[in-house]
Amino acid sequence: MGLVPTKENLELVDKITASRFCRRRLPVVMTRNRMAQHLPAAVKFIEQGHIRIGPDIVTDPAFLVTRLIKFFLEFQLVGFFHLEIRKISFLGLTIQQFENNY
Repeated sequence: MGLVPTKENLELVDKITASRFCRRRLPVVMTRNRMAQHLPAAVKFIEQGHIRIGPDIVTDPAFLVTRLIKFFLEFQLVGFFHLEIRKISFLGLTIQQFENNY
């Protein structure tokens, strides 16, 4: 999980505080990685389904992020706008050509 720096010394487990768990929550990690400007914006992105970790879409703001999972965090491109942009880039057209033809 990344709360204790080493596996050998279990004496550090007694010193784990609630703030360490709070720093591992998904909105806090997103704010630190500059994926969102503020915590409320990060929570909104998560609840609306715009964030995925690997292939899975995460909609729970209380999701705890491990050190390994942190590298697979990315935006999920969803919605009508993103589908149109994908279609345009797949066809190799500019936006003006796409609007004139379709």
